[in-house]
Amino acid sequence: MKNWTYNEFLAFCMLYAASADMTISEEEEALIKEKLNEKQYQSIKAIFDKSSDAAIIDIILSYHDQYFNTEEQRERLLSEMRKVFDADHQYSIMERNLMKLFKHLI
Repeated sequence: MKNWTYNEFLAFCMLYAASADMTISEEEEALIKEKLNEKQYQSIKAIFDKSSDAAIIDIILSYHDQYFNTEEQRERLLSEMRKVFDADHQYSIMERNLMKLFKHLI
């Protein structure tokens, strides 16, 4: 995997969070797009769209040492994930379960 900036990595994680309920709402997408320019967003989205769940998790974990190896970094990442879940004002069971999974992963 290429060496993403933190915002590219974050956008990828946020896409994963947004897709927890099988759809990415306009509000969620707008929040994610704030992190990148349009070209970066389209590049990250294309990789996300063609990746399986297992591949997505592998990609996220491959950035552990770089972006979330301290408690402070993990909390920052989880905070951004929560923003995605709150963006459409619906915190579904699937989103709650993904958050639990994410906490265990990181």
